[in-house]
Amino acid sequence: MKLLLKLMKRVGVLTFLVGAGAGCSEVEAARFDCAEGDRVGGAEGVCVGVPATAVCGVDTCTEGILCADIIEVRDDGELNTAIAGATSGACIALAPGTYGPASLPAGVSLVGKSAADVAVLGVTLNGGDGAVVRGLTIQSGGLKINGATGAQINSVLIDGSGVEGVHVAPASEAKIVASTIRGSNRYGVKIGDGADVTIEASIIETSQGPGIWAGCSGACTDCTAPPKLSVTGSIVRENHVGGIALFTTWADLKNVDVLRTKSGDTWHAEAGGGGLSVMSCSNLVARGLRIHDSASYGVLIEASSTNMSSESAPDGDIDIRRNLMGVWVQNVEAPQSVVLTRALLDGNKAVGVGTSGATKGFVFRRSVVQNTVMHAVVAESDGNPIEDTMVGDGFVWRDESSVTIESVNFINNARVSILIDGPAEGSIKNVHLSGGDEKKGPFIQKVSNKDAKPAVDGETPPLSTSKKETFAVPNAPPRIDTNL
Repeated sequence: MKLLLKLMKRVGVLTFLVGAGAGCSEVEAARFDCAEGDRVGGAEGVCVGVPATAVCGVDTCTEGILCADIIEVRDDGELNTAIAGATSGACIALAPGTYGPASLPAGVSLVGKSAADVAVLGVTLNGGDGAVVRGLTIQSGGLKINGATGAQINSVLIDGSGVEGVHVAPASEAKIVASTIRGSNRYGVKIGDGADVTIEASIIETSQGPGIWAGCSGACTDCTAPPKLSVTGSIVRENHVGGIALFTTWADLKNVDVLRTKSGDTWHAEAGGGGLSVMSCSNLVARGLRIHDSASYGVLIEASSTNMSSESAPDGDIDIRRNLMGVWVQNVEAPQSVVLTRALLDGNKAVGVGTSGATKGFVFRRSVVQNTVMHAVVAESDGNPIEDTMVGDGFVWRDESSVTIESVNFINNARVSILIDGPAEGSIKNVHLSGGDEKKGPFIQKVSNKDAKPAVDGETPPLSTSKKETFAVPNAPPRIDTNL
């Protein structure tokens, strides 16, 4: 079995379920190789995104889908006729060619031979259950899932949508597998109230807005139906404003790359640029998460619960590198909590990990923070913001937050290993400093003998204290705007 899994990984075999109407059938949808950049996790990872090969060997391809009726179509006229007459469970099978927009009746599927052979201007799934969209390219009209449930989007390229690549309307359900969503003029995938979306083995790239945006129309207790999002074995890269943005959303991320997120360009110019935003009472569980080279923060968690942990992975696989600030946690209060375990924070600019806003319940353990480099950011000195302050700290702890740091190694951070600004509660246990950090903390400033200080235990070096301000303290990174 282990050998079989290794072989499947090397050749990029993807199997998944597709279904329509009466039931579903397991189909081996793609066996393909790909460029190194299209492998989740790097060169040794599995190929993801839309397959280069055909779904099946015939022009009108419904293999593996249980269709109540099969309607073969070869031009726009036939497509319009098929749409007018199709009922739930029917499959409209498109011959190779280019077609206009298709707004499908409830429960009707639309399938082609491959994304290279079939192109449709835009697709809308209108209600119903179990519709399949497979083996085609969707152009500027994008894909709208309008009240449909159990929808399966499979081996599809969505290229250059004028608005969202995929718009999942409130209360809709969709599973997106082995697909690529690129060059959308707004969001790659936008998910509304009560929607339930699963994304597997897919690529979401080069959107002018966030790659994935999941948000409820009301924040926190005003949200009656939080969206649900699951992303597994996928790449979210080179999107603008944000990579993945969650607002009052329940989310699960597993084996996901969020790469090279940029600030806004043609849409919301210069805004954002953070890799992962977890905001407004969201709840996130993440394993196997790699966030690299964001123009702004790697991860920003605000007033939300988050567990980024890889207890089962012996070497850890939360990998946050070369972002402008690695992870920042702010305004978290009970019953919310944040756990960051077995993480590598390497080469981030200005700050490896930071916390502010009187955060409570932040646990950071069994991790490494190294090579944080000096970078100009806004920092406070004597209560005044100062632009372009050079900062390079492993951990920044401010605003009387309560944090537990345990079994963390700080190595070669440019300015301070651990900087605590003002009174603080929590503990620092079995922290190791090396690579020059031995002379750079842990350090707490602006405290008197009577002020609260974290307990220091185990092998942690003594906490150096100062009543005065020694270092300007970096501010939290700008949060993403909820009203894009």
